[in-house]
Amino acid sequence: SGTGQLHALAINKQMDKDADLIINIRNSSSYTVSSVESLTGISPFATNFKTDQPDNIQITMTHTNRDFSNGVRILLPPMSLTGITFDRRP
Repeated sequence: SGTGQLHALAINKQMDKDADLIINIRNSSSYTVSSVESLTGISPFATNFKTDQPDNIQITMTHTNRDFSNGVRILLPPMSLTGITFDRRP
């Protein structure tokens, strides 16, 4: 994007297994991982509409500022949509 950031989205459709994701970026020393956010649910049909089950769908955030040279490894939770933001170094 024009802000010096790169954004990636990944989906894990597996119902009961985490998925490994490795992202390699050219000139990776120019970037850091600034955030990883995963949207997860207890089933593909989960909703948060029922007041007695407000946490069926959740967003979990992991903020890192790690450097990476051989790619960044991210573990995707089952049934999740994960957004990864990379910040360009000044």
